[in-house]
Amino acid sequence: MQTALMIITTIFSFAMPIGLLIYWKNRHKLSMFPFVTGALCFLLFAMGLEQILHMFCIGTDNPVSRAIQANPWLYVLYGCLAAGLFEETGRLFGFKFLLRNYKEKEISVAYGIGHGGIETIMTLGLTYGMLTLASLGVNFGDPAAQSAIRESIQNTSAGEMGLAMLERVSAMMIHIGLSIIVFIAANRKNKIGFYVLAIVLHALANFAVGMYQVKLLNNVILVEIIAFICGAGILALGITLYKKMGDK
Repeated sequence: MQTALMIITTIFSFAMPIGLLIYWKNRHKLSMFPFVTGALCFLLFAMGLEQILHMFCIGTDNPVSRAIQANPWLYVLYGCLAAGLFEETGRLFGFKFLLRNYKEKEISVAYGIGHGGIETIMTLGLTYGMLTLASLGVNFGDPAAQSAIRESIQNTSAGEMGLAMLERVSAMMIHIGLSIIVFIAANRKNKIGFYVLAIVLHALANFAVGMYQVKLLNNVILVEIIAFICGAGILALGITLYKKMGDK
Protein backbone atom coordinates (compact mmCIF):
# COMPACT_ATOMS: atom_id res chain seq x y z
CA MET A 1 0.00 0.00 0.00
CA GLN A 2 2.78 2.44 0.93
CA THR A 3 4.66 1.75 -2.29
CA ALA A 4 1.48 2.32 -4.30
CA LEU A 5 0.98 5.70 -2.60
CA MET A 6 4.57 6.65 -3.33
CA ILE A 7 4.03 5.77 -6.98
CA ILE A 8 0.90 7.94 -7.02
CA THR A 9 2.81 10.84 -5.44
CA THR A 10 5.63 10.48 -7.95
CA ILE A 11 3.24 10.38 -10.90
CA PHE A 12 1.37 13.41 -9.54
CA SER A 13 4.60 15.42 -9.24
CA PHE A 14 5.29 14.98 -12.95
CA ALA A 15 1.72 14.86 -14.25
CA MET A 16 0.53 18.12 -12.66
CA PRO A 17 3.17 20.47 -14.17
CA ILE A 18 3.41 18.61 -17.47
CA GLY A 19 -0.38 18.51 -17.79
CA LEU A 20 -0.65 22.25 -17.10
CA LEU A 21 2.12 22.93 -19.60
CA ILE A 22 0.46 20.91 -22.36
CA TYR A 23 -2.94 22.47 -21.69
CA TRP A 24 -1.72 26.09 -21.63
CA LYS A 25 0.69 25.66 -24.54
CA ASN A 26 -1.92 24.08 -26.81
CA ARG A 27 -4.72 26.42 -25.79
CA HIS A 28 -2.73 29.55 -26.64
CA LYS A 29 -0.37 28.15 -29.30
CA LEU A 30 2.73 29.12 -27.31
CA SER A 31 6.34 28.11 -27.80
CA MET A 32 8.20 26.20 -25.08
CA PHE A 33 10.56 29.10 -24.42
CA PRO A 34 8.44 30.90 -21.75
CA PHE A 35 7.98 27.65 -19.83
CA VAL A 36 11.69 26.87 -20.05
CA THR A 37 12.55 30.42 -19.00
CA GLY A 38 10.49 30.02 -15.84
CA ALA A 39 12.32 26.81 -14.99
CA LEU A 40 15.77 28.25 -15.75
CA CYS A 41 15.20 31.41 -13.73
CA PHE A 42 14.07 29.32 -10.76
CA LEU A 43 17.25 27.24 -10.99
CA LEU A 44 19.49 30.29 -11.36
CA PHE A 45 17.96 32.56 -8.74
CA ALA A 46 16.43 30.19 -6.15
CA MET A 47 18.74 27.18 -6.41
CA GLY A 48 21.86 29.17 -7.29
CA LEU A 49 22.13 32.79 -6.16
CA GLU A 50 19.85 32.42 -3.13
CA GLN A 51 21.87 29.48 -1.86
CA ILE A 52 25.05 31.57 -2.01
CA LEU A 53 23.43 34.11 0.31
CA HIS A 54 22.27 31.31 2.63
CA MET A 55 25.83 30.00 2.85
CA PHE A 56 26.91 33.35 4.29
CA CYS A 57 23.84 34.16 6.38
CA ILE A 58 23.14 30.75 7.94
CA GLY A 59 25.72 28.28 6.63
CA THR A 60 28.92 29.74 8.05
CA ASP A 61 29.92 31.10 11.43
CA ASN A 62 29.86 34.90 11.42
CA PRO A 63 28.05 37.67 13.34
CA VAL A 64 25.16 37.74 10.85
CA SER A 65 24.56 33.98 10.93
CA ARG A 66 24.79 33.88 14.72
CA ALA A 67 22.23 36.66 15.04
CA ILE A 68 19.81 34.99 12.61
CA GLN A 69 20.10 31.55 14.15
CA ALA A 70 19.79 32.87 17.70
CA ASN A 71 16.37 34.38 17.03
CA PRO A 72 13.66 32.12 15.51
CA TRP A 73 11.55 35.07 14.39
CA LEU A 74 14.54 36.68 12.66
CA TYR A 75 15.31 33.33 11.01
CA VAL A 76 11.75 33.11 9.65
CA LEU A 77 11.78 36.73 8.47
CA TYR A 78 15.14 36.28 6.74
CA GLY A 79 14.11 33.04 5.02
CA CYS A 80 10.79 34.41 3.78
CA LEU A 81 12.23 37.69 2.50
CA ALA A 82 15.17 35.95 0.83
CA ALA A 83 12.86 33.56 -1.01
CA GLY A 84 10.61 36.42 -2.09
CA LEU A 85 13.47 38.67 -3.17
CA PHE A 86 15.37 36.10 -5.23
CA GLU A 87 12.41 34.35 -6.87
CA GLU A 88 10.58 37.55 -7.75
CA THR A 89 13.78 39.15 -9.01
CA GLY A 90 14.23 36.04 -11.13
CA ARG A 91 10.76 36.55 -12.56
CA LEU A 92 11.46 40.21 -13.28
CA PHE A 93 14.75 39.31 -14.96
CA GLY A 94 13.03 36.64 -17.04
CA PHE A 95 10.29 38.95 -18.28
CA LYS A 96 12.51 42.01 -18.75
CA PHE A 97 15.37 40.35 -20.58
CA LEU A 98 14.86 36.74 -21.65
CA LEU A 99 11.22 37.28 -22.61
CA ARG A 100 11.48 40.94 -23.65
CA ASN A 101 10.00 40.14 -27.07
CA TYR A 102 7.05 38.24 -25.57
CA LYS A 103 4.38 40.73 -24.55
CA GLU A 104 1.22 38.58 -24.64
CA LYS A 105 -0.30 38.20 -21.19
CA GLU A 106 -0.54 34.42 -21.67
CA ILE A 107 3.24 34.33 -21.27
CA SER A 108 2.87 35.24 -17.58
CA VAL A 109 1.02 32.00 -16.83
CA ALA A 110 3.43 29.98 -18.95
CA TYR A 111 6.36 31.33 -16.94
CA GLY A 112 4.58 30.46 -13.68
CA ILE A 113 3.94 26.90 -14.82
CA GLY A 114 7.60 26.50 -15.76
CA HIS A 115 8.79 27.95 -12.45
CA GLY A 116 6.39 25.98 -10.28
CA GLY A 117 6.74 22.88 -12.43
CA ILE A 118 10.48 22.45 -12.12
CA GLU A 119 10.24 23.10 -8.38
CA THR A 120 7.57 20.40 -8.05
CA ILE A 121 9.62 17.88 -10.00
CA MET A 122 12.80 18.63 -8.05
CA THR A 123 11.33 18.77 -4.55
CA LEU A 124 8.61 16.14 -4.80
CA GLY A 125 9.13 14.07 -7.94
CA LEU A 126 12.79 13.21 -7.54
CA THR A 127 12.43 12.57 -3.81
CA TYR A 128 9.46 10.23 -4.06
CA GLY A 129 10.80 8.70 -7.26
CA MET A 130 13.91 7.63 -5.39
CA LEU A 131 11.89 6.35 -2.42
CA THR A 132 9.63 4.39 -4.77
CA LEU A 133 12.56 2.73 -6.51
CA ALA A 134 14.17 1.96 -3.15
CA SER A 135 10.96 0.38 -1.88
CA LEU A 136 10.99 -1.81 -5.01
CA GLY A 137 14.49 -3.04 -4.21
CA VAL A 138 16.78 -0.62 -6.05
CA ASN A 139 19.91 0.18 -4.04
CA PHE A 140 21.22 3.73 -3.75
CA GLY A 141 24.69 4.41 -2.40
CA ASP A 142 26.48 2.65 0.41
CA PRO A 143 24.81 0.61 3.21
CA ALA A 144 24.48 3.71 5.41
CA ALA A 145 22.64 5.59 2.66
CA GLN A 146 20.39 2.60 1.99
CA SER A 147 19.59 2.35 5.69
CA ALA A 148 18.65 6.04 5.82
CA ILE A 149 16.41 5.65 2.76
CA ARG A 150 14.67 2.60 4.26
CA GLU A 151 14.07 4.58 7.45
CA SER A 152 12.56 7.43 5.41
CA ILE A 153 10.24 4.98 3.66
CA GLN A 154 9.10 3.49 6.97
CA ASN A 155 8.49 6.95 8.48
CA THR A 156 6.53 8.31 5.51
CA SER A 157 2.80 8.03 6.08
CA ALA A 158 -0.09 8.30 3.64
CA GLY A 159 -1.07 11.58 5.33
CA GLU A 160 2.36 13.06 4.74
CA MET A 161 2.22 12.16 1.07
CA GLY A 162 -1.21 13.71 0.76
CA LEU A 163 -0.02 16.92 2.42
CA ALA A 164 3.06 16.98 0.19
CA MET A 165 0.85 16.91 -2.90
CA LEU A 166 -1.44 19.59 -1.45
CA GLU A 167 1.61 21.75 -0.72
CA ARG A 168 2.68 21.52 -4.37
CA VAL A 169 -0.79 22.56 -5.53
CA SER A 170 -0.59 25.58 -3.21
CA ALA A 171 2.90 26.43 -4.48
CA MET A 172 1.81 26.18 -8.11
CA MET A 173 -1.07 28.59 -7.47
CA ILE A 174 1.35 30.99 -5.79
CA HIS A 175 3.84 30.83 -8.66
CA ILE A 176 1.24 31.41 -11.35
CA GLY A 177 -0.36 34.29 -9.45
CA LEU A 178 2.96 35.97 -8.69
CA SER A 179 4.15 35.50 -12.26
CA ILE A 180 1.13 37.45 -13.49
CA ILE A 181 1.85 40.23 -10.99
CA VAL A 182 5.54 40.51 -11.95
CA PHE A 183 4.65 40.32 -15.65
CA ILE A 184 2.66 43.52 -15.12
CA ALA A 185 5.63 45.12 -13.33
CA ALA A 186 7.90 44.23 -16.24
CA ASN A 187 5.61 45.09 -19.15
CA ARG A 188 3.33 47.92 -18.10
CA LYS A 189 4.42 51.52 -17.56
CA ASN A 190 4.74 52.79 -13.99
CA LYS A 191 3.87 49.39 -12.50
CA ILE A 192 7.21 48.46 -10.91
CA GLY A 193 5.47 48.58 -7.55
CA PHE A 194 3.88 45.27 -8.50
CA TYR A 195 7.36 43.73 -8.21
CA VAL A 196 7.57 44.89 -4.59
CA LEU A 197 4.04 43.61 -4.01
CA ALA A 198 5.07 40.19 -5.33
CA ILE A 199 8.04 40.05 -2.92
CA VAL A 200 5.80 40.89 0.03
CA LEU A 201 3.11 38.38 -0.97
CA HIS A 202 5.72 35.67 -1.53
CA ALA A 203 7.21 36.29 1.91
CA LEU A 204 3.78 36.25 3.58
CA ALA A 205 2.84 33.00 1.82
CA ASN A 206 5.99 31.35 3.20
CA PHE A 207 5.62 32.65 6.73
CA ALA A 208 3.66 29.75 8.22
CA VAL A 209 6.07 27.24 6.65
CA GLY A 210 9.00 29.15 8.12
CA MET A 211 7.37 29.14 11.55
CA TYR A 212 6.90 25.38 11.28
CA GLN A 213 10.56 24.87 10.38
CA VAL A 214 11.73 26.58 13.59
CA LYS A 215 8.95 25.01 15.69
CA LEU A 216 7.06 28.23 16.33
CA LEU A 217 4.10 26.42 14.78
CA ASN A 218 3.74 22.66 15.27
CA ASN A 219 0.54 21.73 13.43
CA VAL A 220 1.55 20.72 9.89
CA ILE A 221 -2.08 20.43 8.77
CA LEU A 222 -2.71 24.03 9.83
CA VAL A 223 0.44 25.09 7.98
CA GLU A 224 -0.77 23.49 4.74
CA ILE A 225 -4.26 24.96 5.14
CA ILE A 226 -2.72 28.42 5.53
CA ALA A 227 -0.49 27.81 2.51
CA PHE A 228 -3.47 26.70 0.43
CA ILE A 229 -5.48 29.78 1.44
CA CYS A 230 -2.52 32.02 0.56
CA GLY A 231 -2.11 30.23 -2.77
CA ALA A 232 -5.79 30.57 -3.62
CA GLY A 233 -5.76 34.24 -2.65
CA ILE A 234 -2.66 35.07 -4.70
CA LEU A 235 -3.98 33.13 -7.69
CA ALA A 236 -7.34 34.92 -7.41
CA LEU A 237 -5.55 38.28 -7.39
CA GLY A 238 -3.47 37.20 -10.36
CA ILE A 239 -6.53 36.09 -12.33
CA THR A 240 -8.28 39.39 -11.59
CA LEU A 241 -5.28 41.35 -12.85
CA TYR A 242 -4.90 39.02 -15.83
CA LYS A 243 -8.47 39.67 -16.93
CA LYS A 244 -7.94 43.43 -16.65
CA MET A 245 -4.83 43.38 -18.84
CA GLY A 246 -5.30 44.37 -22.41
CA ASP A 247 -3.65 42.28 -25.09
CA LYS A 248 -0.43 43.76 -26.37
